[in-house]
Amino acid sequence: MNIRRWGITLFLCLTLFAGLSAFKVLEIKQAIAFGEAFPEHSESIEIAISKPLEYTPSIKALGTIVAPQTLEIRNELSGNIVNVNFKSGDHVEKSQILIQLDSNEERAQLTAAQARVVLANSVYQRTLNLHKNNSVSDEALDTAKAELAAQQAETKILNNIIRKKNIRAPFSGIAGLHHFEVGQVLLDNTLITTLVGQQDYVWVDFSVPQFYPALKTGSLIQVSSLAVTSANTTVENQASIPAVILAQNTVIDTRSRSRQYRARINSTNHAFTANATIELQVPINEPQDLISVPVTAIQHDQLGQYVYVLVKDDIQLDGFRAQRQQINVATHQDGFALLSKGLNSDLQVAAAGAFKLHPGILVYENVRPNHTPALNNTLLGDQDSFDGGQL
Repeated sequence: MNIRRWGITLFLCLTLFAGLSAFKVLEIKQAIAFGEAFPEHSESIEIAISKPLEYTPSIKALGTIVAPQTLEIRNELSGNIVNVNFKSGDHVEKSQILIQLDSNEERAQLTAAQARVVLANSVYQRTLNLHKNNSVSDEALDTAKAELAAQQAETKILNNIIRKKNIRAPFSGIAGLHHFEVGQVLLDNTLITTLVGQQDYVWVDFSVPQFYPALKTGSLIQVSSLAVTSANTTVENQASIPAVILAQNTVIDTRSRSRQYRARINSTNHAFTANATIELQVPINEPQDLISVPVTAIQHDQLGQYVYVLVKDDIQLDGFRAQRQQINVATHQDGFALLSKGLNSDLQVAAAGAFKLHPGILVYENVRPNHTPALNNTLLGDQDSFDGGQL
């Protein structure tokens, strides 16, 4: 009887265990089926195309605009102003009289000197004729000749003084500011105005530290004027224009340990003011072939920098699979990371939203912006900056 009861008990336990197991298996299958009914987890991101790029390492420097013709006009002699023939900011022609000083006294002296020249010349001619007849001595002839030369020299001196009292423009250009009036006494060596010629080019002088490679004559740099900010408005930098390096200084400045260069800017369609400060992009190395991707595509972890390359999914035809790709970033430029290795061109990479991905995840495209870098796939780099104004 005891064996029978234990057998019945064992059978009931086994039956109960089998029933519970079957119920649990059915429950798990139902849960698996329920889970499989949901779509695969995916992320939506922006997609960018890796682009080849020619990149030139460069530094920023400050340069000074130099007008090829610029001159401070000063008077050599003092006197009273009798005429002012130009206004501030006027265009003046070469040899135009700017300021005329009183020269009545010198003109009167010149008239007397010219009369003495006529007299000395008559005396010399008579003496010369008498000398031919041996009627006067050689000494008398020499005296008459010397007197004529002295009087002629006196007229030249007075003519030169009168000329210096007419202050003229040495070349055509734009006159600066002045504050002179008729009747004013002008002392010698007074600044009259600043005259700037109007050529179709200007120079820009700048300096580069000596530890950078020397720039070659004829090479190009990029020039842009500095932004101007006021209380109400902000004027952004003008578009960069090229400048050609003309020459370099023969010595290095001992204070800044920099070499000075001069470049030429064609200013036909650009307004540059003499002595203005402008910004330069100066190349410091040979161009490099790099790959450009948006900065948002770059991810970091303990293994280094990487991006996610997107490969078409075989099942989800409108989706992609993310594949991790280690890369090396050379530099950054205008919101783009420039890669020296690790990635080929014309590949689809995850941009904005790439931080949400992991290898193998299903990815869909959200927005495809235009990620093509500016400057026609050519960038002048910005690795450093240097205030290289005129020495």
